[in-house]
Amino acid sequence: MVIFINPFLVIHWRGVSSYLIGMDIHLIRRENLQKLLALHPNQSALADALGTLQGRVSDFLGGRRNLGSRMARRAEEVHRLPHGWMDVSHAEMAAPTRREELRADQVLLLQHYDQLTPEHQHMVREMAAAYLKLERNPDP
Repeated sequence: MVIFINPFLVIHWRGVSSYLIGMDIHLIRRENLQKLLALHPNQSALADALGTLQGRVSDFLGGRRNLGSRMARRAEEVHRLPHGWMDVSHAEMAAPTRREELRADQVLLLQHYDQLTPEHQHMVREMAAAYLKLERNPDP
């Protein structure tokens, strides 16, 4: 769960997530929508998935229209992302990979993950993060 204190600071239930200095929520959502566009063949396909018009998606991406909270939540739901994902900068993260580009073992892992409850999905994410930390900084 993400709690907004002001436009420049995002707080998660576990503490400070990141300082978004110089970035407003609309810019963050626009950048994240661009990442989601990479999962679709074109803007029309993304618009269909979101239940809106291609012109509106084009306006969101071009900065001519702001992506509101309801559309952000819909984008998260359609793409099976955690609530609040669209509101947090993922600038350091590469665009999501299309499932067609994944190896068979990766697809199977995602299928198993999708069958878990949200609480267990959270536990899996925490465990994976802990293993990555160990691999990057092994203790002597």
